[in-house]
Order: sequence, then structure tokens, then C-alpha cells
Amino acid sequence: MKVFGLQVWAKGMNKISKDLNKPKEMSVGKALFYSFTFPKMIGMFNWILKTNDKDK
Repeated sequence: MKVFGLQVWAKGMNKISKDLNKPKEMSVGKALFYSFTFPKMIGMFNWILKTNDKDK
């Protein structure tokens, strides 16, 4: 589960970074979507790290 979560997280971050490298193609909707999603991505990453520590 953790590995899957990290893969999904990495794919999402990769897509965000690709879109941020092309600001001309960014729409207002996408910018709002990322401003809402980005904190959740960071929170999800922290959650994955926390659950990882508990398994040891």
C-alpha cells in the first residue's frame, strides 16, 4: 500500500511540475486546482511517511 501511495504521489507531482514548466498552457482553472491539490499532496506524502514509521 505504501509503495502504491508513493507511486501515485510521485506521478501527481511529476504532472504538476510538467504543467508548471509550461505556464502559458496553464488555465485559471488549473491554477486553482493545483493551489487546492498541492497542500493535499504534501499532506498525503507526510501521511505516507508517518504510516511507514509505524510499520517498523
